[in-house]
Amino acid sequence: MRTCMLDANMRNRWLVVADDLIDTANCAVAFRRRGFGAAVSWASTGEPNFAESSVFSFHVDSGCMRASAATKRHEQALAEYLVAGRMMFKKIDSTMKGQPAADIAPTPLPHASRP
Repeated sequence: MRTCMLDANMRNRWLVVADDLIDTANCAVAFRRRGFGAAVSWASTGEPNFAESSVFSFHVDSGCMRASAATKRHEQALAEYLVAGRMMFKKIDSTMKGQPAADIAPTPLPHASRP
């Protein structure tokens, strides 16, 4: 059985973004089983103390949206919850339902360093 070990240089604070509630909760449970504190939410305002959790798993509810609406919803979630010092994990639905390309489009990518 393979286990997931975090690199010592990685921060232990995560934002999980998922387009369906079951995936949102499943990701939080997976982190929790590895010793992280986890919170799950599907509301976009007034999150109580989410910043105190090592893992904040957010349901963007974009699975049934058109591509442009899904992109906008992800942009809003990232703007609100992807704060400095928090790594992001984007959960893609295993059946590829919804708008996976639109869901990924607003995801910030790390800049590669050049020699």
